[in-house]
Amino acid sequence: MSTKIKEIKDKYGYSFEQEVIDKLTKIQHTLALVIEKLELIEERLNKIENKEKKTGKYKIVVNQRRDENRTRNIYSLEIMRKQGIIFESDLKIRNKEKFIEDMRSNGIIVIEGTKERVLVTKEFLDNFISILRECKDIEKVEEKLNEKQLRLYRLLRDSGLLIYNTKTGWILLSPKT
Repeated sequence: MSTKIKEIKDKYGYSFEQEVIDKLTKIQHTLALVIEKLELIEERLNKIENKEKKTGKYKIVVNQRRDENRTRNIYSLEIMRKQGIIFESDLKIRNKEKFIEDMRSNGIIVIEGTKERVLVTKEFLDNFISILRECKDIEKVEEKLNEKQLRLYRLLRDSGLLIYNTKTGWILLSPKT
């Protein structure tokens, strides 16, 4: 951690980190809207591309659009890796299926609960599982989890993917990914 970040953290404390996380979440939602608009533009460009492909006039534009799609996918993946988890209900984009499939193809784990799907990084899931393993008391597990982990815990529990065995501890059933 850089010294400047340490200074800010010492000065403002934990709430500063939470504010940054909240602002990043707002940026993510704004980005989702921008992505949605880009997808509409992409559809229009596809129509133009199909009409003008025979003449070859728009070849440069088509290549540029493909580069932008790659950049968008990389940026979305960076956000996903920073947050660690995204719930489908939090996605504010029109084409959720395409987004989820893009994330899945880039190594993000997709857990399909009974109510919604959740995208998680391996690191987030490993950390979540290690916290569960440390907690042997089913009554106190919710106290040990942060907000995102608690939401995942409840989704897995309610979907029957997470059970507690008094002899072995927590068991995460293999989620449909």
